[in-house]
Amino acid sequence: MMSSQTAPLLCVAGSLTLPYGKHDVPGSQEEGYAMEQHFQVSGMSCGHCVRAVTEAVQEVDPGAAVQVDLAQHAVVVHSSADRARLGAAIADAGYEVEGAAA
Repeated sequence: MMSSQTAPLLCVAGSLTLPYGKHDVPGSQEEGYAMEQHFQVSGMSCGHCVRAVTEAVQEVDPGAAVQVDLAQHAVVVHSSADRARLGAAIADAGYEVEGAAA
């Protein structure tokens, strides 16, 4: 039995999805309106990469929901945080973000 503090990772066709944070609640205004932001990220290949990218994004916005698709090299973030800050956090974790400033 899982505790209420622990949520499972969901695996869908080669992607891992971490549970949504506070931004999945319609009308949540705690940090502003959460936007779905898409990133193309190279260098991810395993569960450790998923965790590293998720933790990097959640350092910028602890309530962000992060979905990583390893096969498509895609990261979807539900967050009201600035897109540039999110991309920089992913890059700082050691991954190449397409379109990010060098």
